[in-house]
Amino acid sequence: MVSDGVCAMEAPWKKPLPAEAAVEDRMLVRRCQQRDEDAFRELMRRHRGRAVYLAAQILRDRTEAEDIVQEAFLKVFRSIERFRGDATFYSWLYRIVVNLCLDRTRLSSSRTTLTLDEERDEDTGEGGWENRLQVEALLARLSDELRVTLVLREVAGLSYDEIAYKLNIPVGTVRSRLSAARDQFRRLWLEMEAESA
Repeated sequence: MVSDGVCAMEAPWKKPLPAEAAVEDRMLVRRCQQRDEDAFRELMRRHRGRAVYLAAQILRDRTEAEDIVQEAFLKVFRSIERFRGDATFYSWLYRIVVNLCLDRTRLSSSRTTLTLDEERDEDTGEGGWENRLQVEALLARLSDELRVTLVLREVAGLSYDEIAYKLNIPVGTVRSRLSAARDQFRRLWLEMEAESA
């Protein structure tokens, strides 16, 4: 059974995009493939917030997350003509962001704490902002390997096989890390709720 804490982690950032948003993205991608810069700016506007949030959760550094997302959109811009549409644009972008984050974490041994001065995400409604800060604070208390695995699953929505491939670990290790991460997150969430009661 999934705890309230894990559910809070999924919302609002992991809400699936409405079907019409994916259709609009496909039209924007087609325009981008014809080098329509307005269409590219619109794709950036639509997906930048979620991409930065994902990168920040993996890297735990807002500035690095911004850099990664900028680099990801640059890669998208350079390779949009080769995008065949086998996956949604959203999935393609997130795979690029995750790959860049994992490359960065392999290269960097020192990491700083995520700053919480980011812009409000359009999807964050009343009360959602506080929930988001609580989730970020609890994720920061997990070990790097548990946090990254949990974020890749719950925020990026990668499959167990994809996580195993990205982290270069067996699927069984992904399962055990996710189980441990969810247990720790749930325990921390319940402790936080008990303290605020």
